[in-house]
Amino acid sequence: MAPSTGWEPPGSFLKVSQGDPPMFEPALLDPPRVPLFLAMTCVVGQYASPGYVGLAEALVRHPRAGAIASLAPSGLSQHADAIWFNQRFTAILGRSSHGRLGDVLLQSFAQYERTGPRLTPLWIYSLLGDPALTLHRPPVPASPNP
Repeated sequence: MAPSTGWEPPGSFLKVSQGDPPMFEPALLDPPRVPLFLAMTCVVGQYASPGYVGLAEALVRHPRAGAIASLAPSGLSQHADAIWFNQRFTAILGRSSHGRLGDVLLQSFAQYERTGPRLTPLWIYSLLGDPALTLHRPPVPASPNP
């Protein structure tokens, strides 16, 4: 998925209705590797509304497509806070070639808290997936231009 630069309505990513499995494009089914889904946009991780399957939940729960885990806000967030948190999380993730997802998340949370008061509380960021999941990144190829 392409990164989002702003708010998207909850139903704009995939078709989900009560009792029905999410509808994915056929090219997304049975991938060779399942991605980690990060979405720092409001309510993508929402899971508390009866009859509504949020995007994060749909991606993690789908048996043949989707994501191995999802990190997303479960409610409204302040845009600048979400950008800051996303940048720190991906920077820590990028430095960790064999880190556990939960450890990367805790390091990100600690950095967020150390920067002082923010409008968005940390508790809205929900991890759907196993925090003990070990993330393996392929080695970055050497640049052809020194």
